[in-house]
Amino acid sequence: MAEAYKLGAEVEAWCTKCKEMKVHHIVSLAPNEKPARVRCRPCDGEHNYRPSPPQTRRSSSSPKPSTARRKLGVALTDDQKAAARAYQMSGMFQRGDVISHPTLGFGEVTEIRSAQRMIVMFDTSQKLLVFNTRLSS
Repeated sequence: MAEAYKLGAEVEAWCTKCKEMKVHHIVSLAPNEKPARVRCRPCDGEHNYRPSPPQTRRSSSSPKPSTARRKLGVALTDDQKAAARAYQMSGMFQRGDVISHPTLGFGEVTEIRSAQRMIVMFDTSQKLLVFNTRLSS
């Protein structure tokens, strides 16, 4: 049978101010007759009712995500890197070209999306870059 709660009754709850389980007084009840808001006896803080401590966001069994970027699969040889063309917005490129970008490094043009847009696959990312544009002076 479900426990019956009453206004002013004591209930154990997680205190968001004390950061531990403490005795609280019920301040208001939800429509399902469970505590909605409670007031902590020791610190007098009022907050929503929390019957248990908060769960960690990450399961303890799952590994932490690596801070290192994962490789996407573009593996360029030293010869390809030596023959790479410097990326310029005014340049002309085609699928399969290897480029050298000043901040992103070496990448391969994998797709031409339009007359001025191309997809370039770098070591750790895939980027949409513009090309074949005239810079106004």
